[in-house]
Amino acid sequence: MTREDRLLHRYTAQDSQAAFGELVRQHHAFVYSVCLRKLEDRQMAEDVTQAVFLLLAAKAGSFRRGTVLTGWLFQTALLACRNAARAEARRRHYERKAVEQMETAGCDEDALWNDMRPLLDDALEELGVKDRDAVLLRYVDGLSLQEVGVALGITTAAAHKRIMRALERMKRSLGRGGAALPAIDLGALLSDRIVEAAPASHADILSAMTGHAASGAAQTICDSVLRELRHTKIKTAAACAFAGAVIAGTTIAFAAVNARRTASAIHPAVPPASAPPAIILLGRVVDTRNNPVAGASVTIVRYDDRGGAQPVALKSVVTDRFGLYHVPAPDTGHDVWQTIADSGERIGFGIPAHDTRLLAPTRIALRLVDPSGKPMPNVTIKPAGFAGIGSYGNMLQSLQAGCPKRLEVTSDSDGQAVLTGLPGGCSTAFEVLGQQYTPILGGENTVHLSSGAKTPPRTIHLVRPATVKGTLVYAYSGTPAVGVRIGAQSIGVTRWTEAVTDDHGRYRLIGLLPGQYNIGIDESCEALRNEWVAAALPDLTIDAGQNMTAQPMKLVRGGWVEGTATFRKSHKPIVGEQVGVYGPAHPQTSPWVEAQVIGADGHFRLRVPPGDQYVYVMTANDAQNGVDIKVTEGATAHVDLEAD
Repeated sequence: MTREDRLLHRYTAQDSQAAFGELVRQHHAFVYSVCLRKLEDRQMAEDVTQAVFLLLAAKAGSFRRGTVLTGWLFQTALLACRNAARAEARRRHYERKAVEQMETAGCDEDALWNDMRPLLDDALEELGVKDRDAVLLRYVDGLSLQEVGVALGITTAAAHKRIMRALERMKRSLGRGGAALPAIDLGALLSDRIVEAAPASHADILSAMTGHAASGAAQTICDSVLRELRHTKIKTAAACAFAGAVIAGTTIAFAAVNARRTASAIHPAVPPASAPPAIILLGRVVDTRNNPVAGASVTIVRYDDRGGAQPVALKSVVTDRFGLYHVPAPDTGHDVWQTIADSGERIGFGIPAHDTRLLAPTRIALRLVDPSGKPMPNVTIKPAGFAGIGSYGNMLQSLQAGCPKRLEVTSDSDGQAVLTGLPGGCSTAFEVLGQQYTPILGGENTVHLSSGAKTPPRTIHLVRPATVKGTLVYAYSGTPAVGVRIGAQSIGVTRWTEAVTDDHGRYRLIGLLPGQYNIGIDESCEALRNEWVAAALPDLTIDAGQNMTAQPMKLVRGGWVEGTATFRKSHKPIVGEQVGVYGPAHPQTSPWVEAQVIGADGHFRLRVPPGDQYVYVMTANDAQNGVDIKVTEGATAHVDLEAD
């Protein structure tokens, strides 16, 4: 439960005026800003703002679960503004300005904002509810990407993707309205300008809530909005009744063809491929002092948020004299984008529509040896990725795709390989290009890069890697499972290798170090549609250089683990945490666990293969306080969890 949810609960359940006052204090400036932008009259904006909070006081008790307060206030403010404008015959015809596209980052921000200001709320309103809520949570409430994801019940990556797509749609909408939009950081502009200073009048609103008279204008607006809301509810009910009649009329027809669909439902036909719409990804590269960096190479890496696909690096571009870049990209609807910027001496990571900051550089000398300590010449090594502080907070940047060529270094006759221009202050691990060797993981291969110019040298031992290959099929039909991510999770040491099944259901896990592994499927893959699970291949012992063929894995429907998670003392639902399940899919001998974010009502439901399961709330204090249950094929096992 978010802080806003708790305040709303205190107000509706306990009639807490202090809680309501805190809600007003948090959101008053935003609502006033929306009203002022729509009405362009400060007195009217104050009256409408008061009306919106009168409506909040009246309607808070009827909010549905999952309602985002900022989104509700935004929609209500727009509705109240329309009623106020009609009541006073003050329809505004915004004058559309067309100015020449500005190509400099130093364009007149005030003039740009003046162009956008009368169009901004219309552009926000055109967004879908989920996209609009994500933008408002990010730029009005000031939440981090992770916090936005928790508030909306989605992953951090999905929250980022949703916000980036919404910003692109807003820019297109603003452009159609006549605003000239150069290659700007719309997110940064919203952060700075979307909430304008409001008059210190929320005390007037509070007095209206506690029984004192609201202004006549505010009360009139409030009454008109309530009438329109009731009218909208009637129209919605009528539409639902009509839809119900249509559905009832198609029931017989559906039943007649349902039998023919049963076989194809397991493996639905893939629609013909078509070129996805193109979008433009924009951004800027800056140094540690936020000065623009010209001539930096920028590579955009595309990740598929459905899983089951390898990251893809788009064509690299070079920043202009103002540090700006723009990259055309396909918009498939499932894209998460990251940027890798490299000046040749420094590297940085970020996301489009934001500044990507080049980090202070460091260098490191590596010595590559075999298990006996003999130098290994002519071996090409590169960073596998970086963890640390990036342009938008804590960062985990893979270099599986988009790695700058200069970071691929070949060892000399003494096994020496020197890498320069690495991001100081980050941590990294190294990998060998090609499949003949792989570094032994652990302390020697996990390196914390110094914030200074030099990082102490390291010796890295190389061994010949192992390979595991196998197949994944549907148990009931024997047909191959295509596009499913398979993972090998080491036992006792944090190692991870993955692959994706091909058109014949085959997978090949390469670069494995000697040790024991659990091999399983990633249930989050889009290809599985949350309809299939499989038991893992547990406790496989793999030797250096071994080429192993594993037993086939089989997808089954499985059963369900369902229940609620509540706090032990208050019995209130746990919101924002995850429920984890160890079992046949993911044995407890390795860290890999099937997980799901707990719903707003504390409910969870996970599909699992038949067998014994260990279910727990994934917090530091409660990992050992889980429940053991047994699930059979096609059945649902109920379990209620408690946590401190």
